[in-house]
Amino acid sequence: MLKLNLKAVEFELNVQLAELFNVPQLDHLSCFYIQTISNSRLTGKHQYHHRHAIRSAERPVENHKSVFNNERILTRVKLYANPKEHYTLSDKWLYITFFVHDSLNSKKDKLGTLELNLTEYVNDREPKNLRYLLKDSKTNAILRLSVYMKHLNSAQDYRYHVPKKSTQQIYADLKDSIENSKKEFPEPETHKNDSETILNDIINKTFKFNWQFNGVNYDELSPIECVKDITQRNGNGWKRNELPG
Repeated sequence: MLKLNLKAVEFELNVQLAELFNVPQLDHLSCFYIQTISNSRLTGKHQYHHRHAIRSAERPVENHKSVFNNERILTRVKLYANPKEHYTLSDKWLYITFFVHDSLNSKKDKLGTLELNLTEYVNDREPKNLRYLLKDSKTNAILRLSVYMKHLNSAQDYRYHVPKKSTQQIYADLKDSIENSKKEFPEPETHKNDSETILNDIINKTFKFNWQFNGVNYDELSPIECVKDITQRNGNGWKRNELPG
């Protein structure tokens, strides 16, 4: 077995952006993003006001989504193995912050931020397809993308020690955790829905919003309905009055 004996370990990062759902659709609006890669976790405006930040071209908004056609973020990144912690790799953070731009008044509004610890994906053998709810998104904006960290310093089947999982916004992981818990620890009939009730309450309290623009009332799905529409029906989580009748 190949022994990891280097302090610096290099990977090729390949991120492909497919599309962003739940984007406000108004005249003269376009969508763009700013991406940053950092060794440390960033907060607030530092996630997109950074010396290494890169801005994308603007994309049109149609049918409440912006299509990026698998636009790639392709770059080499270095992680560092700590010999004092069983050569556990250091964190490497990717931030992609999305904005809408009104060409009439040059106003730019933040839609939300994708926050990924890239180190969590170094042991995947193929691109990981994800749907992410953007952090701090008032419109429940959801990004569809793929992430792949290609090994450059070792065989592709080598497994690295990685930090405990820290990202929290993958719908699939949330759903799988609930289902696995039900299988391993069956609940009494009278309490079988307790975990779902608690989860629903957490999701609703976390992501509840009232979004109105220019005096137009939008009849939105509730946060838990949005989650179910995406994870169970392969939908986009958008408002009720756009669902098939």
